[in-house]
Amino acid sequence: MLFYTRTGCYENLYLCLHQLNVIAMEISEFVSKFQTHPVLFLGAGISKRYCERAYSWDDLLETIALELSGDDRLYLEFKNHAKESSEGCIFPKLASLLSTEIDNKLKVRVGTGSMLSDLEKNINDEFFEAVRLNQKASRLKIWVKILLSPLEVRAEKEDEITLFQEACKNVASIVTTNYDTFIEEKLKFSPLIGNDILLSNPYQSVYKIHGCLTNPSSIILTDEDYKQFDNRYELIQAQLISLFIHNPIIFMGYGIQDENIQKLLSRIFSYVTPESELGKRVADNFLCVQFEEGSENTEVVREVFHIQQAGAQIDISLNVLKTDDFTSLYSALATLQLPVEAIHLKRVEHAFHEIKLGGEIAVKLVGDLENVDNRELVLAIGPRDRMAVSLVYQAAEAIKNYFEITEEFKSEMVILTDNVSEKMFFPAKGIAHVFKEMKKAELLCHWQSVNLEKERDRIRTPNYWDDELKSINDILDADTIPPSYKRRAIFYAVQQDKIELSDLRSYLLRKLAIMRAGVSKKDMNDLEKTEVRKLLCLYDEKKYS
Repeated sequence: MLFYTRTGCYENLYLCLHQLNVIAMEISEFVSKFQTHPVLFLGAGISKRYCERAYSWDDLLETIALELSGDDRLYLEFKNHAKESSEGCIFPKLASLLSTEIDNKLKVRVGTGSMLSDLEKNINDEFFEAVRLNQKASRLKIWVKILLSPLEVRAEKEDEITLFQEACKNVASIVTTNYDTFIEEKLKFSPLIGNDILLSNPYQSVYKIHGCLTNPSSIILTDEDYKQFDNRYELIQAQLISLFIHNPIIFMGYGIQDENIQKLLSRIFSYVTPESELGKRVADNFLCVQFEEGSENTEVVREVFHIQQAGAQIDISLNVLKTDDFTSLYSALATLQLPVEAIHLKRVEHAFHEIKLGGEIAVKLVGDLENVDNRELVLAIGPRDRMAVSLVYQAAEAIKNYFEITEEFKSEMVILTDNVSEKMFFPAKGIAHVFKEMKKAELLCHWQSVNLEKERDRIRTPNYWDDELKSINDILDADTIPPSYKRRAIFYAVQQDKIELSDLRSYLLRKLAIMRAGVSKKDMNDLEKTEVRKLLCLYDEKKYS
């Protein structure tokens, strides 16, 4: 029984209950308090939710053992050997036993000429090919790769996955122990495997800390794998801890007692005491999403978890969402209002990386754009409500992004054109049409007309022209037109209205996409780029004159 007194005992107990699990908060409200982009930590439960071929650790090893031996007795035998009374089955040990069994059986069958199944033959073929290339190989890991490939998502989850994709625009990074390619293929995050994790661009990347089936040798599965992993994990863990201290963390697809989670929490709170201000902030930023079949719960509550640390137990209060309704979480993330999307931060980070390498990119923080030349990267920095510039395009970038500028015009745009020369093919008319404040617009439009007229005089009617050519593809496929003259033929056809302007638009969209990708001269030489700019100017004049 509790009695109210002036001693503060009742108040302290109330505060304790308040902090732990009494107060609930809607997931939308919880997420709205994020001040930085969250990091997702995704486990096997996510793959099982969205992928047709997904397994728990136990199911994965049992499936392979059944295919190898034809019944469950081999797996039960190994499971018994890998059992420890205090901790149950040690799956890395079980995986090691299974790996040895697979090697022995397939090796013997190869040596004796015994018949192999198609699956076993494929495994052996890939194994020996890797060895020939001096690569480390494992038949068990190749088997795992075949078992999980190709990626197939559950049809009934397509709408939820679409919402997940939308939510990820506000996600900084993803960390996963899963081997499959769901995150790369569906969420479009760049995979980081092995040592790449230490050389990473964190924004919009997925840290695949236990490897990936695209590189079977990278998979962490057996006893030996985990020993090697633990030896080199310190640096990776330090990098992850830095992410976790500065960002909200959302665990999904794991039970809170999962060994990976326990180790990570233990390590974090060995650097940061739970009672400190930083410790409380870190704990406040954690969200554990626990699957509860059929539940439509959308409330986050506080619960106490027991973490083992240096042989002792510490209690940590963390936020928990128990639900089968992930759409509420994804909707909250998708509508999270932050100063900038994570994808844009990735681009800035990439640019900064290029700057550090010492290339031609220069940085100037500007208040007056009149003094900026086209060789410099422009960064406009300031409070959102007072920003004068959102989009800045150098002349060359404006060409590459021509259709985005003219068809998706944004009023905050600035085009820097000081370095456009008289002889340069620059599509000024369309850009000036949407961007009224473009510097030297009248002069640039005049130069465009003059240059196009010179090009028309140069081409006239080519002697190889055939009036049966009705499209750009016809021209590109025509054996009668020399390869070096095909873009001139396209120019002539557009000028004479022999092909549709929409056809030219589609062609230019493809070529400009290649230019934006920064391909090598082998794929697109300087001459071709010049010819593309000529065609772009012609398109521009036809559409906007």
